[in-house]
Amino acid sequence: MAKALENQIEDTGAVCGTCQYWKQTREAAGTARKEEAGICRLKPPTVVVMKIGSPPTERALTRWPTTMKSDWCNEYKLRSDLESMSIEYR
Repeated sequence: MAKALENQIEDTGAVCGTCQYWKQTREAAGTARKEEAGICRLKPPTVVVMKIGSPPTERALTRWPTTMKSDWCNEYKLRSDLESMSIEYR
């Protein structure tokens, strides 16, 4: 069932790569396929505690969620620059 829903969403084009809240960025470059990764700016960034330096010191940083271009969620909104294109939604 989940795979069928995933295929249906991908077929409509309602994925992160065409969402107004998603931005391809170097911030997501740590992922395996950096050209396919970006950040979601729908909601505020979250606080992440990381150990940085030598000796390691804990620091609190903020990060936007990293997603792949083909990922999806239930809060998708078509980017305004794509609205004029003929995209069929089912």
